[in-house]
Formats: sequence, structure tokens, C-alpha cells
Amino acid sequence: MELKDLTTAEQVALVALAKHLVRADGHVSKSEVLDLMEIANALGPLAFARAMEGTKDRYESLDQALEIAMAVRRPEARRLIMTVLTAIAEGDTEDAREDHVLVSLQRRWNIAVDY
Repeated sequence: MELKDLTTAEQVALVALAKHLVRADGHVSKSEVLDLMEIANALGPLAFARAMEGTKDRYESLDQALEIAMAVRRPEARRLIMTVLTAIAEGDTEDAREDHVLVSLQRRWNIAVDY
């Protein structure tokens, strides 16, 4: 499965979670910007723009982003999203606030990921 195979709802969940992840430490690194650009390229500019618009003024809290993540039902979509988010978190220095986002999602989805 590739990012372009995600449904619209799954794309919105990915973007909402990615936004929380990159903002978790209070600083968006160059690596994180590049990661977001890679997501945009993989989804396609139009789909990425729609997903960004779908998160505008919504999912402001992590709990809200985690709630939309529960709409992602397909196990392969969950694994792909978690893989992408883990790669983003690994792209810069380790931060407990970023880990909190990932661990919270793992608990909601009841999946384990080594990172």
C-alpha cells in the first residue's frame, strides 16, 4: 500500500496527526518540512491540499486528532500511517512530546511499532 491508496478520510487523519507530530516539540525542523513535502508529493498536490483543508480549524488538540484517527479502520492503512509518522519523528532529535503522539496513537489503534 502507498499513500496515494489512502481514502480521503485516511489522508485527513494522516495530515492531522502529522501536523500534531511536527508541532509537538514547539519547533518545526527542516527535516520535518521535507517530510511533509514528501507526503504532499506522494498524495499528489490536490489530495494533499484537500487533506490540509480538511484539518483547517479542526483537530486542534491531540485528542481530536486521535479521534479522527479512529476512522482509519483498514489495518494496512494504519500500518502505513504509523510508518510515515515514525519516520517523521526519527528525522530529527528524539523528543518525548513526539513520542507521546506516537504512543497515544499506538494505544488507540492497539498496534506496536519499534522506533
